[in-house]
Formats: sequence, C-alpha cells, structure tokens
Amino acid sequence: MQISGLLAEIQWYGAPDDFFCSEIRYTDINSNTAIVRTFPNEMQTSCPNIKVGTEIETRSLYLPNNSIDTFYVEWERIVPVVRFNKSGWSIVAFSDQREDDGGGVNSLIDDNLDNYWHSQWGPNAPLPLIWQSRKQLQKSILTDGAATPTAKR
Repeated sequence: MQISGLLAEIQWYGAPDDFFCSEIRYTDINSNTAIVRTFPNEMQTSCPNIKVGTEIETRSLYLPNNSIDTFYVEWERIVPVVRFNKSGWSIVAFSDQREDDGGGVNSLIDDNLDNYWHSQWGPNAPLPLIWQSRKQLQKSILTDGAATPTAKR
C-alpha cells in the first residue's frame, strides 16, 4: 500500500478460487466511513480522499460454486507502508553501523528491502542509536523498536 496526499493505493497479486471481491474500509476526509470494492480482474484498489492517519481494514468475500450468496471473513487491519521520496538524501551522521551485516547506514535510504542498518546490539550496546539525513531529520531508535522523530532545522 502506498499513500500519497489524499489517495491510498493497494496492489494485489492474484486471487484464490471462489474469490468474489475485497472490501477496503477507511475514514475519508469528511470523517465518514468509506468502503471500496476490488474484483478479481483488478490488480489495484484506490482509496480516494483518505483521512491521514486513518485505520484501514480489509476483508475478502467469496462465492463458492453452486452457492446462492457470498460469505466473508472478518475485517482485518492493514498497516500501511508510507514511502518518502528519498532522492537527493544522504546520511550525514550516525551513531554506529556494521557494514558487513546489512549493508551499512546508507541502507536506510537505498529503497532496497534486502538491505538494512545494523548497529551494535545486546544489553551493553550504547544508546541512543541515531541517524541524521541531509534533510536534517533525526530519529532516536529505542531498544523496543519504537522511533521518536525530532526535527532539526
């Protein structure tokens, strides 16, 4: 899923047998609940006028052979991946890295999900772990995996 402005787009990759459609439920910019449907021949769902920060849910509907009605699975929450345009970004400062395991600190901005930033780890690793981009955005990463952004100008 990609979110850009007031539009969220979901890419689909195939459908199981007896699949009728997917429903996506979200809150729009007017705080109304919106539901959009995507059918097996469609590979993308657009959620127009999506409210930023809204919870997005999906469920699948099925129509088995010789059935007179559809049945559906329960709503399931989608956690969207928000991608930033990182062209022109560079890492200008970092606290620690292991280039031999994960690709180094530039993995944070290379858009390759096979690479990752790997720092020292363990009970005695120095904290906080930080990285700072050319855009002057700094993040402190805590041991529980939470990130706390702070703007630097």
